[in-house]
Amino acid sequence: NLQPTTNLRLQQLKIFEECYIDDQTYLESDPIMTPDIGIDWITQKSHIPPNAAHVYQSILKSPFSEDPEQYPGESIQSLFSAGKSGTKDSHGGYFAYAPTGASWYSSLGRYTSSVMNRGLTWLLTSPGIAAVEDSTIRWMCDLLGYNLDISGGVFTTGGSMSNLMACHCARKSVKRVGKLGVTVYMSCETHYSVLQALDIVGINNKNLRKIEVNYDGSIKLEALAQAIEEDIEAGYTPMMVVANMGTTNTGVCDDIASIYEIVYPHNIWIHADAAYGGFFMLTKIGKKMLNGIELADSITLDPHKALSCSYGVGVLCVKDRQLLYAANNFHGPYIPEMNDFDYESLNNIADFTFELTRSCRGSEVWLPLKILGISTFRNHLNYCIDTTKHVCESIREHEYIQVNSEPSLSVFTFYLDIPDIELSSAEHWEINQMFLEVINHSDKILIAPTKLNFEYCLRFCVLSSRTTDLHAETAISVIQNAAETTVNMFRRVLISRKNENRAKGFYIPYKLGYTKYKGLGVIAAADIKKGTLVWQFEEGTHITYTVEEARAYLEKLSFEDRKFWLNHVFNWNSNLCALQCDCMFMNHSSNTNIEMLNGDTTKWYASRDIRKGEPIEDDYGTHENPQFYVDLCEEYGVEWSAKVAELYS
Repeated sequence: NLQPTTNLRLQQLKIFEECYIDDQTYLESDPIMTPDIGIDWITQKSHIPPNAAHVYQSILKSPFSEDPEQYPGESIQSLFSAGKSGTKDSHGGYFAYAPTGASWYSSLGRYTSSVMNRGLTWLLTSPGIAAVEDSTIRWMCDLLGYNLDISGGVFTTGGSMSNLMACHCARKSVKRVGKLGVTVYMSCETHYSVLQALDIVGINNKNLRKIEVNYDGSIKLEALAQAIEEDIEAGYTPMMVVANMGTTNTGVCDDIASIYEIVYPHNIWIHADAAYGGFFMLTKIGKKMLNGIELADSITLDPHKALSCSYGVGVLCVKDRQLLYAANNFHGPYIPEMNDFDYESLNNIADFTFELTRSCRGSEVWLPLKILGISTFRNHLNYCIDTTKHVCESIREHEYIQVNSEPSLSVFTFYLDIPDIELSSAEHWEINQMFLEVINHSDKILIAPTKLNFEYCLRFCVLSSRTTDLHAETAISVIQNAAETTVNMFRRVLISRKNENRAKGFYIPYKLGYTKYKGLGVIAAADIKKGTLVWQFEEGTHITYTVEEARAYLEKLSFEDRKFWLNHVFNWNSNLCALQCDCMFMNHSSNTNIEMLNGDTTKWYASRDIRKGEPIEDDYGTHENPQFYVDLCEEYGVEWSAKVAELYS
């Protein structure tokens, strides 16, 4: 049901999807995550939010019955419900990590393969299905610039498994090992799955060489060459260099042609991790950035990233498939043997991988390529490149937003700064974590944090086939508005830290932080047991004003400061009580976690266990609201306590 529009992107999307709601309806009606589940994970909070724990435990403890279900639809519905919790990675506003659109035809390919349930790793059991995978591998090898007569590859579960197989193949290809063992070279930008892979194939950390990177995240060639020469002289055998072809953090590609010149005299294996970047070879910009990738001995690809396939589809391509065969060719007496390897013969897929029985993953790539055509994916990736540049240039115009890595493929990074305030490293980290929370709590887009040159920053990646111009414009608006909101909140945090009375009255560890829909709030900095004294009135925590004194004080303030002051006072014995400590930032909740006991209105206790990271909130509905207080708030356009409770309960 595609609505009339001049948006070229929506025309492309109509090709991707059998049916598609117009983008405005989709954006407004389809939240990007289940509240309080995906958010708390993506913002790196240390606790598991209660909502997420409830969803997990309810499914975990659901019993299996001895007898068949009378209504199987209930469990099918439960399975769908389970999938609705957390982040929605196929949403058009998902800009975290390497999002996927999970195209309809890819899912259909998986479904068809699953329904047929044909084994394919032994050629004779299903030669047609095996050919589906092999033909798709050949297309990828051709795209990468490999010689089709000798190259090859296999489908895997994803980039991590492809990296493992590449490390295994490289290790098996080494003929002679020096007295100190083999060494592997990579930059600090290399994906951690490579470290896992090397550990599995038996290469110790002491034989790994982390090479410095340039400011943009690409490997320093001089440092690489020096490390190799030093290891050879010391008695090591250099085994492999890992080149990043589209880093996770910034999308930058290493100079693989120059790496080849360094390693070729020493017969060192080059593995290109192109899980994210590889399929950008379909574009002119991608070909330029990945120039020389055909020189790599092995290449990791992830169709479930740039080709919009469902999760669980990776590929390892190799320049010489005989080396892949030699590393994985094992047999048992219960399996009929095929021909010995030669480049002209057909071989079992099982001879090139340590996976045996499995489904046809290739169908999830083959079917959309056949039906949609290669140009559809080229257009999609060009759109991702252009949209990334547009978003970057748009948010860069904001006075508080700094771009610290320029768009590369479809990724860039940025951070928040306050030009008139010199922030410490810890404050930079803190304000940008708050910035991330404000952005993601919009429920309209999702982005991820990272570190670049040891500094905390935010990462934006356009890759989903469901992203439209509206999602991009929404992202720009959300990020710019979040910058204003965050800076205003953080200025208050910095002012608070100069207040010697800020912690007065508190008997628990706390911090000031962002709370969804409510702005700056008081956050528990540790677990708090039920019944613990949280806060109490004492000397230095407040100042009491008569109505006349309050009016005189307000006249001295700016309009915004007047609103702020009135937002943080309440009625106390027919006067106004202005808090002078951080208790003023305690927000409202009708489901409060603190309470007064035994009629004592000067002390608040934890009414239940409060977890670290949880907001500490009061019930404003219990405050008195005499007419003079209501009139004063109305005069300055501020919601009084009872109004706040009514609006936000």
